[in-house]
Amino acid sequence: LQVVFNNTYVHNNLAVRIQKGGLDWLTENPLSGTVSPGGNQNVDVIFNSTGLAVGTYTGRVRVSSNDPVNPLKDVRVRLNVGLSVPVFITLAIEGFYNVPLNKLNIRDTVRIILRNITSPYAIVDSAKSVIDSLNFTGSFLFASAPTGTYYLQVKSRNGIETWSKAGGQSYVLGSSFSYNFTTASSQAYGSNMVLKSSKYCIYSGDVNQDGTVDLTDNGLIDNDANAFASGYLKTDLTGDRFVDITDQTIADNNTYNFVSKSVPPGALPVAKNSGNITRKMVIKSGLKKIEQKKIEQEKIKEDNTDNKK
Repeated sequence: LQVVFNNTYVHNNLAVRIQKGGLDWLTENPLSGTVSPGGNQNVDVIFNSTGLAVGTYTGRVRVSSNDPVNPLKDVRVRLNVGLSVPVFITLAIEGFYNVPLNKLNIRDTVRIILRNITSPYAIVDSAKSVIDSLNFTGSFLFASAPTGTYYLQVKSRNGIETWSKAGGQSYVLGSSFSYNFTTASSQAYGSNMVLKSSKYCIYSGDVNQDGTVDLTDNGLIDNDANAFASGYLKTDLTGDRFVDITDQTIADNNTYNFVSKSVPPGALPVAKNSGNITRKMVIKSGLKKIEQKKIEQEKIKEDNTDNKK
């Protein structure tokens, strides 16, 4: 195989690398196939930054077919390789935290969103990770965020959206940092967490993720509990893969306490209030549900009886 001959740059011990054509940091699967008329075919495109220097890599994926109109179609691709290092976030979701065992009942996925510290708190980057059930920590990799100060916004399956403490957290590109929500209520914006044994936890019960725990969430949980639903469900607040009275109790208590998200002024959207003081409130005493309105009426009746005496 003759690679080069009689060129000016040729010298003894010259290293020559021979590689296949295309982009060595990108692979596709499948490489070929047949698509029926009106059908479609998913193609997995996998990016691999192993061995690449920091920088931006671009290229095109060419799709060729026997289409008489567009036999060739180029799809542009880009890979950004940065200095990202893991960020370690420690947190516990109220319902998942098993106090006697000092562990979470389930390893669950959480998304951390980096937001600017000035209104409207634009999203800078985000990453997902699984929170370990034993050390309550997840490893998050932010690929796009430059050095700066950011709020950490926590989004989970059925927990209340929670932001880090006022003022934000310093982040340096290429340097790891850690943040622990469980050590103090002040680690969350507005101190919006609940103390469960020795750990501060993110409130559970926001099944529909609208920023508040209310009768809508209770209704969804009640429906699944009545249907004896099981599995990986948003209505399973305890993480035991069953929807039952323990999940209902958590949601009922947080509804009674008007639990909702606490965010910096101007952050969008602000959670709507669950209602005013005259709305019907469902609370739970054992297995019996009582309407708040009925309680108020009984209290008035008792007062009137006392006055008559």
